[in-house]
Amino acid sequence: MKINVGRKERLIRLPAGLVLVFFGVVWSWVLSVAGVVVLATAVIGWCPVSALLGFNTAGREDAEIVPDTSGPRSDPYMKQRRLK
Repeated sequence: MKINVGRKERLIRLPAGLVLVFFGVVWSWVLSVAGVVVLATAVIGWCPVSALLGFNTAGREDAEIVPDTSGPRSDPYMKQRRLK
């Protein structure tokens, strides 16, 4: 799973999710569920709706947060060992 939510968007989603959860507790459980989903996407950094629509707000610096662990060749130390 690759990150498709950038840092700025995550910083916007966190308070928005908290506000939705708060209003959901006051008015409707539907808003609470929406708020929890928004909070989860902010914490995880991956949004399924953005993935389906092809949106990606994560830049290079955001992509480096989660290392690629898809196989043994993705180990950055393996390259250093091979060079020696």
